[in-house]
Amino acid sequence: MSRPKDSNGFPIRSTAMFKAKPNDGLDVINRGGDAVIKREFLESIGSAPVPLNPAIITTFRDELVPGSRDGDRRYECPMTVMTDSYKTTHFLMYEEAEEMRAYGECREKFDKIDDNRIVVYGTKYYIENFISRPLSTSDISAARTFLQNHILGPRVEKQQYFNAAAPLAKTEQMNYLDLLLKHGKWPVKIEAMPEGSVIRPNIPIYIITAKDEHSRLCTFLETILTMLWYPCSVATLSRHTKTLIEDAYKKSVPPPVEGKADDPTDITTKLGYQIHLESRLHDFGFRGCTCVEQSVLGGCAHLLNFGGSDTISAAYYAQFMLNGGIPVAKSIPATEHSVMTSFQSEIDAIKNLCDQFAGGMVACVWDAYNYERLLREGLPLVKDYVIAKKCTLIVRPDSGDATEQVLLALEYGEKAGFECTNVNGFKQFKNYAVIQGDGINYHKVKEILDAVMEKKYSACNVAFGMGGGLLQKVNRDTMSFATKLCYLRRYGGKEVHVMKAPKAGGKMSLPGKMMVLHEIDTKTKSMIGPHIVYTEDEGKRKIGTGRFKNSMQVIYDGTMENTTPAESQISINAFLAEKFQDVKNRLNREWQLPHEGSAIDQSLRDFQQRVLAEITAREFPKTPLRVINSEMQSNALPPSSTTQLLQMLDKLC
Repeated sequence: MSRPKDSNGFPIRSTAMFKAKPNDGLDVINRGGDAVIKREFLESIGSAPVPLNPAIITTFRDELVPGSRDGDRRYECPMTVMTDSYKTTHFLMYEEAEEMRAYGECREKFDKIDDNRIVVYGTKYYIENFISRPLSTSDISAARTFLQNHILGPRVEKQQYFNAAAPLAKTEQMNYLDLLLKHGKWPVKIEAMPEGSVIRPNIPIYIITAKDEHSRLCTFLETILTMLWYPCSVATLSRHTKTLIEDAYKKSVPPPVEGKADDPTDITTKLGYQIHLESRLHDFGFRGCTCVEQSVLGGCAHLLNFGGSDTISAAYYAQFMLNGGIPVAKSIPATEHSVMTSFQSEIDAIKNLCDQFAGGMVACVWDAYNYERLLREGLPLVKDYVIAKKCTLIVRPDSGDATEQVLLALEYGEKAGFECTNVNGFKQFKNYAVIQGDGINYHKVKEILDAVMEKKYSACNVAFGMGGGLLQKVNRDTMSFATKLCYLRRYGGKEVHVMKAPKAGGKMSLPGKMMVLHEIDTKTKSMIGPHIVYTEDEGKRKIGTGRFKNSMQVIYDGTMENTTPAESQISINAFLAEKFQDVKNRLNREWQLPHEGSAIDQSLRDFQQRVLAEITAREFPKTPLRVINSEMQSNALPPSSTTQLLQMLDKLC
C-alpha cells in the first residue's frame, strides 16, 4: 500500500512535511517541536519565500545517482547544496584568482594508539556516488529555490545572491550556481593518495585545484571530501588491532610449516594461518550504525584487514560492487539470546545447533542465564556430541568482565576434556574456541590477549567481535581530519602561500604547492620508502633523479567542459578499475615498510617557517576602515530587516 502524498507528490511523513502550493509561498512545519516558521515571519524580515515550482523539485527527486541506473540511491538534497551552509557564500568572499589549491590531511595519529600509521580509504565511494555525478538544470534550480529562503542575504543589485545572474557574463553578479549551470560538473581537479596507502599525519590525502573563473570553488567540496575521516578512521583502527593480534600470534602460535601444501582449514600451512588470523576480529557493528551507508563505508574499511563480518551490507557491497563478485567476507552460524531462551534447556539449544550445522564452526551465546554454571555443568554434557557432529564449538560470553569471562571459558573447556595440545608452551584447542564481543575495543583486545597468553593459552583460541567500538566510537577529531586552502595565484601572477597558524597552537597547516612522493627501487620500480610530502619544486627535483615517484593519482578532473584531459583520464580509469583485493594488497605491502623519520620533508618545513615569519610580521592598518562612497550598494540585509529579524527571534525564543 502506497503512502498518501501531498500536492507535489511527496509521501507524507510523520515527523516533518514540506508543503508547496503552485501559487503560494513555502510553509515549513516542524511537527516535532514548538517552532513554526511561517510565510508571515519570512515576509517580516524582508525574505519572503520564492514561489516553489513543483516541477523543479519533482525533477530533482526523480533523478538517480551517477549513470542513472535503476536501483541507485537518491540524494537527500542536490549536490549543488551538499555542503555546509556558509560555503554557499564563500564564492563571493574569496578574491578572484587564476588558481587556488586546497588539501585534506589527518593532523594527528589515531587517538590513544602509539603508532602513527594511517590507512587511506573511501575516496572511490565519494567520487563515484557524489562528485562524478553530472550536474543538471534541476540541481541548480532546486538549489536556488532552497537557498533563497535559507541564507539571509546578501543581495546584489536588489536581487538575492542566488538568483540567476543577468547578464551571465557580468562576473560581479554571478554566483557559484551560475558557474555550475554553465559548466555542468564540478570544475576542479582532485589528486589523491591511492586507496590502501599507508601514510602518517600531515601527509595530504587529497589536493583540490581550481583555476580561473572557477578558482573560488576550490574549497566547496570540502564538506563531502572531509567525510573521508570516517572510512580512514575505521580502516586505521582495524589495522592497528590486526597488528596487536599478529604480534600475539608470533608469540604463541607456531609459524606455518615451510613447503607444506596449502590448506585453508590447516593453521600449520601458510594459507590456513593467514585465513585463521584474518578471522580473529569480526565486525559486529551493523545494528549500531546510524544508517546503512555508514555500515557500508565502515564495514568495507574493516574488510581491508580482516575477512570476518556480520555486516552483510558491507560484505555484499565489497564483493559485488568493489571486487568483481569475488567473495571478501565470511561468517558462521551463531545463536542469539532469543534462540537460547526459546528452548526448554540450553543443552537442547546447543544440540540443535550442532544438528543443523554439523561439520562446521558454530558460535553459541553462553550467558542467557548463568554463564559459569553452563560452562561448569553444560560443557561436559555437550563435548562428545560436538565432536561426534564434527563441529567446532565457539563459546560467546556477553556480560561480566570481558577478560575474566574469556579465561573462564578456556579453563572450563580444558576441564571438560576438549583436546588441548601444548605447542611451544602454549595450549591450543581442537573443536573448541571463544569469541568475546562484549565491550571490545583496541585496548580491551590487548588486555585479553595478554591475559590469555599469561595463562599459557594460545592466542589462536580467541576471536573478537567489535561493534560500536569499530564502527561508532570514532569521529573527525579521532585523527583531526581537516581541509585547508594552501595556495592561490592572483591575476597578474602574484603567488600567495596560504596557511593557518593559530598562536594557541595545534592546528597549523601546510602552505604552498605540494607533492607527495615515495622512494622506489630503480630496477623493479617497487616502493621501498614511506610517503613524504615535499614542496612542489623539491618534489619535481626528486622525481628527476629517477629514484622517486609521485604517490598521488588524479581521481577526478572536471576542469574541461565537454571532456576530461587525456592524461587525467588514464589515471582516473586506473583508479576506478582497481578491485578491492588490489587495495588490500597495497595496504599489506605498505604497512610492512619502515615509517621512521618525518613525514614532512625539510624543504617544506623550512618553507612553512618562512611563510609563518611573513605572517607574523604583518601589521594591521594604522587607521580604522572608512566607507569611501556612502551610497555604495550594500550586500547585507537592510537595517530595517535586521531589526525586524532580531525582534522576531526574541519572540521565538
